[in-house]
Amino acid sequence: VDEKEPVAPEAILATREEQRNGKTISEWLIHWKAQPVEKATWEAAETIKEKFPSFCLEDKAETSEGGLDGGRGITVK
Repeated sequence: VDEKEPVAPEAILATREEQRNGKTISEWLIHWKAQPVEKATWEAAETIKEKFPSFCLEDKAETSEGGLDGGRGITVK
C-alpha cells in the first residue's frame, strides 16, 4: 500500500459471527480501497466503526454462516 494514500475500507463483502472468549464478535470482510478484492480481510466490525466512523455499509453486506476463506463464494449486494 502506498504510504501517501491512507488505507480505508471500500466495501463490506460479507459478514460473519465468531465466538471468542465466550463472546460473539461480528466481523466484516473488508475490501480495501486501491486493493484487489483478493486482498480483502476479516476485521472486527467494532474496530472498523471506531477507526472509520463515516464508513457505514453494513446493510449492503450479505451474511454468511460459517464464514468465507479469501475470495471464494463472496456475494455483494
